[in-house]
Amino acid sequence: MRQLLDAGIDPHVRDGNRRGLLHLLSLVDHELLLPRLLAAGLDVHARDVDGRTPLHHAVAIGPSALVRALLAAGARADVADVHGRSPADLVRAHRRTYLADLF
Repeated sequence: MRQLLDAGIDPHVRDGNRRGLLHLLSLVDHELLLPRLLAAGLDVHARDVDGRTPLHHAVAIGPSALVRALLAAGARADVADVHGRSPADLVRAHRRTYLADLF
């Protein structure tokens, strides 16, 4: 992702499910890219087609450091997706109990 950004890709790009680069941070070095994406004006509350925010995705599949970083960047933990599930609900659903203290 860093190379794409360096090559000039629009950081506001979205895929067919309306996931932006912030939604994909669990797949890359978030410590390097999160500050860069936020500086480019990406919205930490951006929603995909299912109403999931980057925090929803991080809770479901990302490392706890990414969850902490998104929360520190202002991500709200009380935002529900189209199924009515908040990131805190996903902690329980995905049995990621080590994240429970963050919510």
